[in-house]
Amino acid sequence: MCQFMRIKFLLICIVLFFVAFNVAVAENENLSNSNVSSSGNVIKNIKNSNNLYIEKIGTYSLEKDGCAIYWEVSVHRDNKEKNITLRTRQPIGVKCTYPFVKQLPLHRKIFSEIFKDWEKQQFHTLFIGPLYRLDPGNTWNIRIAMASADSSDWVDWCKNYPNHSSGKSSNQIFVELANQVDAYRELVSLFKEFGLKIELNSVEKVFGKKAKDLPFYQELKSRGLEGNHRLIYDAGMIYFSISLLN
Repeated sequence: MCQFMRIKFLLICIVLFFVAFNVAVAENENLSNSNVSSSGNVIKNIKNSNNLYIEKIGTYSLEKDGCAIYWEVSVHRDNKEKNITLRTRQPIGVKCTYPFVKQLPLHRKIFSEIFKDWEKQQFHTLFIGPLYRLDPGNTWNIRIAMASADSSDWVDWCKNYPNHSSGKSSNQIFVELANQVDAYRELVSLFKEFGLKIELNSVEKVFGKKAKDLPFYQELKSRGLEGNHRLIYDAGMIYFSISLLN
């Protein structure tokens, strides 16, 4: 059963990848058309979609004090449950450089609108790009990097791949480490405020570098990191499951 669920989730991720690719051009055009409020008010746009996989799309954005936030809701065509995927995107032009904790009031304001418009039980998947885009302060990256420095699975992978003893992929190791240290705990807390639970399930294209090549190396060093080991710290595509809190 566990193997079946993993295969099912992988298939969902593959579909989401093609969905994202199919709608990217149109969405990027929307992102560049000044659809971001500079007054601190949420601008939302809900419309039917001509996409093969998506029935309806809702976009929610705002800008305040030089920080632009953009979230997107998409309703899937291919099932009776009308599962919803939630994802964050970067507006073209204005980008938020604040740490995630400082952005929280803006995300909270957008979420208040999103969960007025859509049924919470329909939300199934959260899709984000690299963590540093949502948290430019690198707090989440630092937690994962430090965890990888102490991970026997990661050290073994670096030394012995593809003959490492665990047989785990770098993607699997990343997910396990991120969940073990609760790397994205501030994001978890935000969803809890709205009665939802998120859990990191899958990633694609793990990012790894030598410690001294990372922009937050001094922070790692201040936390006791020694040496110049190769560390994992982020991923290109990141998928969370969403469910109602018990």
